[in-house]
Amino acid sequence: MAPTYQPGLWVRTTVGIGPMGCRPAAHDSWRAGSCVRRPIRTTVEGLATGRGFPLPQRLVRGRLHDFHLVTDAQIAQAQRLLASCAHTLAEGAGAAGLAAVLARPDVFAGRRLVVVCTGGNASATEIAALGQPRTQDG
Repeated sequence: MAPTYQPGLWVRTTVGIGPMGCRPAAHDSWRAGSCVRRPIRTTVEGLATGRGFPLPQRLVRGRLHDFHLVTDAQIAQAQRLLASCAHTLAEGAGAAGLAAVLARPDVFAGRRLVVVCTGGNASATEIAALGQPRTQDG
């Protein structure tokens, strides 16, 4: 979709990101080619959807090259990295792209990357958790 908004911008690969723990409906809908329902089992509110929706699926169909799944813990790690190194507060959904890159360095090594960091809907609890020591889960 980027060439539509920025003429002359060449997008070679567009990758979707979703939470691994919940068998995300968006991911499974994209893979199936039709909207499906799945239980929500993620704490990442911005990515927690229980079903695929026709409009987003139509928009990504044919434009998305792959769809990576990341764990809630990987997303939390990316949030902490953004906060500590880039001085950027991101909700979990906003850190998911960076989480995918960090989770699969071999896939992204040697490539020029743009990771879009979106989402300013982090709750006070979520922001406070960034300063807490990491656990095995996050």
